[in-house]
Amino acid sequence: MDKKYQMVKNKGNNIKIGLVDNYRLIRMAMSYMINHFNDIYICLEVDNNIELLRELDEGNIPDVILINLNTPEMYGYETVKLLKSNFPDIPIIIVCNNDSELIIIQLLLLGVQAFLRKNAHPDELKSAIESVLKTGYYYSNSTTRKLINLIYNKNKTTLDTQRYILNEKEVVFLKLAGTEFTYKEIANEMKLSPRTIDKLRDNLFVRFSIKNRVGLVLLALKAGLLNF
Repeated sequence: MDKKYQMVKNKGNNIKIGLVDNYRLIRMAMSYMINHFNDIYICLEVDNNIELLRELDEGNIPDVILINLNTPEMYGYETVKLLKSNFPDIPIIIVCNNDSELIIIQLLLLGVQAFLRKNAHPDELKSAIESVLKTGYYYSNSTTRKLINLIYNKNKTTLDTQRYILNEKEVVFLKLAGTEFTYKEIANEMKLSPRTIDKLRDNLFVRFSIKNRVGLVLLALKAGLLNF
């Protein structure tokens, strides 16, 4: 944590932010920017999600947690699950480069309150922080709002919505499908049997109407799991 880069200010009733980003320069820039917002300051700043959980366990509890979805030490979706299980009252704002429907649906189902793209204006970041505390959520466009209505309207649960939910094994498999690994090597990497991998692959084929590995890679790209 780069404490020396944090501003010393009167905390009072100010909003406390927990910041998680593995890119140090970006994290420092965001910390500097947030600390210059009125009534908002960084109370913890870490470069991976494991350190975040350690800080929270030690009692350093922010009002809002800002997470880069791509932090490497622990997969972002798993971190959100842990946070929602152990610290359900802390709003989470996800910052990512990709806001595909697959990503948004999965994170909404896990309880994420807000999404921002990395190229968002600082004013939008400030608005998002204030909004999640005031209203419980922040959504920046009509497409996202439609997805919210689709997911949270219990009378309209559809197969189309359900099929977008990927479990942890499927997420890891899709990421590895975008590498040069053979299916057997993917099985070794995931510590699963080749038969289990075949079943996992075939289930994805059926669920997403995919016929080959190219289709798996395209699905992984759409889900924001691969970047080229």
